[in-house]
Amino acid sequence: MKDFRPVFERGLRPYVPPAALPVLLEWFGAGQLQLKITRPRNSKLGDYRPAQPKLGLVAPRISINGNLNAYSFLVTLTHEYAHHLIWEKYGAKARAHGPEWQQAFRDLINLFLGSGVFPNEIENQLVMSMARAKASTCADPDLYKALRNYDATPVLHLEDLPEGSSFELANGRAFKKGPLRRNRFLCKELKTGLEYSVAGLAAVRLLG
Repeated sequence: MKDFRPVFERGLRPYVPPAALPVLLEWFGAGQLQLKITRPRNSKLGDYRPAQPKLGLVAPRISINGNLNAYSFLVTLTHEYAHHLIWEKYGAKARAHGPEWQQAFRDLINLFLGSGVFPNEIENQLVMSMARAKASTCADPDLYKALRNYDATPVLHLEDLPEGSSFELANGRAFKKGPLRRNRFLCKELKTGLEYSVAGLAAVRLLG
């Protein structure tokens, strides 16, 4: 059987903490799972697709946004690899982020803990996040913010702005920040006057 580890090592090295590579090469070395590094997507950090030969996808594939910092990339890759394991074992019978996936994600993340892969700040948040069984980095605000602290360019979040501030989302739409409603902010779009609920962790650009 061909060893694909050198190919994946060259492809992954620029994107992940070096200490994580031995584990990742075990996941991908057999060449039975594709990895695609994509341009930034606003709607998601990564995804998993099982093989669909009729649609031209001959092997299962994970895609990850290429603009993520090394720690966000690794956590997202682990998230999607857990989906792969659960699909291979249960198919569509298991819920996307159900208990089977949660346990698989915990087991995979544990492979990296205590080995110097993550800074202490992120490692501590990962441990707490897994205890709370959060499905993804964006579902756990504390973990999400800890990961974003390592972005090359600092990110301003909607929750950091005072009420009444005007801001722009990544898609170019401009809003005025309104009051908090449960866990989202009620914001008025400047162009249309319509109100929308926007997540506090949304990345924004301050206007004016």
